[in-house]
Order: sequence, then structure tokens, then C-alpha cells
Amino acid sequence: MTQLSDTSSFVKRNAPPVVFAVLIGAMTALIYYRYFHEDKSLQLPPQQQSPAITSLPTKASRFSTDNLTVENKNIKNLPIYTKSDTIFNSNDTKIFLKFFSLENNPKKFKDIKRGDGELFTTSDAFLVVYKKSMVYQAHVKPNTPSGNFDQTTLEQTAIDTLQKLGATRASDPTITYSKYIGESLTDTSNPNDANYINFLFDYQLDQLLVTSNSAMLKVSYTSDGSIFKIEITPFETEGSTERYPLVNINQALELLKNGNYLTNISGERDDLILLKNIANVDLNKAYLAYYFTYTDNKVQPVWVFEGTGKTSVGEVKVKYAVPAIEERFYKSNQQNP
Repeated sequence: MTQLSDTSSFVKRNAPPVVFAVLIGAMTALIYYRYFHEDKSLQLPPQQQSPAITSLPTKASRFSTDNLTVENKNIKNLPIYTKSDTIFNSNDTKIFLKFFSLENNPKKFKDIKRGDGELFTTSDAFLVVYKKSMVYQAHVKPNTPSGNFDQTTLEQTAIDTLQKLGATRASDPTITYSKYIGESLTDTSNPNDANYINFLFDYQLDQLLVTSNSAMLKVSYTSDGSIFKIEITPFETEGSTERYPLVNINQALELLKNGNYLTNISGERDDLILLKNIANVDLNKAYLAYYFTYTDNKVQPVWVFEGTGKTSVGEVKVKYAVPAIEERFYKSNQQNP
């Protein structure tokens, strides 16, 4: 019978080599797993072209963040989507013609941004149907009345109109007003001074707004409830399995200060696009969104900044968009506009 003392002696003699062997085996397994085992969850997503943000040349001298509120700041990563090739077909055109009471006698039309289209005209209005968008606009009437908009009724009318035209809204509208200065149409903050009321709807992805330099869903009315303009851009995407790490709000602010990605400027003048400098921009809102353009087949996350700016011609509203994905995931041979 093996004595307890013999067992104790055996353990003392052999324990160090056994422990050492176990440690060597564990380290070898760890090294193999770390450097040779292909773990799909640790693979980085592929590099992408940076978003083709269409920016205006106006520069800001200074940005103030004292009044800045930030939304979606806890989102750490998002996918990139690919736009589906959604186009208007002959059935869509028939729906448009019937709704606007237009005859089917198209003329060829080409727009630099939207491409080839079909133009339908009457003495009162015109309709252009492109492959990926449509625009209807009534001809400007002399002495278009101003003010007295029934906003609640017109908003519901705009929703019903888009539905009849086959467009599904994805958000409550942003409401703006426009007025004429001479022959040019410009924004105004005073409804009583406006010739038109505009309802702008946004699409959504991952519960985030889809932003663009061009209106995607827009309906404008005169004060008597007549349609002045409708713009529809169909929007569908294909999902992406890869998720990309995002820059935080402080990194996005640095990109903004270094890049000045101004995408929109508005105010009660028709020559704001010619401004070269904004003395100070008071940022009041920042949020994550997806950025859409006609020329890029990718729909990518961006940080959007909104605020007001002081210029030589008065106060203006401004909107900026900067890439939200970490720079290392963008191809180095491309620079942002």
C-alpha cells in the first residue's frame, strides 16, 4: 500500500516540471490562437471611399459650441449601405400625368445633376421625370399672394399628395417659407411675408435621418392651397454586414473646423451662395445621419451640425456634414471635397 508520505514525496519531486509543462502548453496555444487562428469577429471591415459631400466654398472664421446640443452620441458604430437601383418606370409616369392632368407628349430633357429625363409641359406647369427623381412646378403667376397659410391643413394635404404619387414619407416635415426678392426666390422666417410654404420630408435608416444637398421629398403650396412645386427622389438601400467605428463628437468638431463642410446656407437674400466668409458660427445642434448624393452609390454615416452664422449681410442659417467613420477606414488616395 502506498503510504501518504510516499505520495507527498512524489508530488514534491514532480510538481514543478508538470506545472512548467502546463504553462508552456498554455502559452503555445495562446500564441497560435493570437497569430495564426483566423477569428472572423476580429477582422476589420474593408476600406471605403470617403463620402462625396458636396460643400459650398463659404468658410467660417470661428465656431462656437456654447449652445450645442448633441444627439445620438452613444452610437459607436454603423454600417454603410449601398443604394438600390430604384428608377421610375412608365407606370410611375402614368400616375404622375394623371395626378397633374398632363398629356403624354414628352420631350427629351437633360439635367447636369439628375441626368436624362422626359419633359411634359402645359401653359400652367411642367413635369420632368428622370430615372431616379421627378420634379413638378407650376409656372410663376404675377402678384402671387403672401401670408395666410393654413399650415395644419396643407401639411396633411402634402402627406396625402405624396401617398397618391407613390412616395412614402419617413418623418414629420420640416416647414420653411419662401418669398420673392425681385425675380429670385429666397427663404424667409416670416410666414406673413412668404409667397410659398414648403414641407420637406426625410427618409430614415437605422432610425437616423437621411440628409442630402437636394430635396428628396418636398411639397410647396401657395397661400390658397395650390401646388407650386413637388420633388420626389425614391430611396431604397441594400444592407451592409460590416459595421464601422465612428468618430466621437469632439473628433467630428475637429474635422468641421479643419474642413468647413458647409452643405447648406439660407437666409433672406438671394445671393448667399456668393458669400466667402462667415465671421462666427453659433452651433446649436449636432446629430448622426446618413448622407445621400446622386453621384455616389454608397449611403454613409455623417455628423451633421446646424447653427446660425453672422455675415456682412446679416444672420444666416447654416448646415454642415462631416464624415463620421474613422479616417483609417477611408482609402488614402482620396481626399474629401
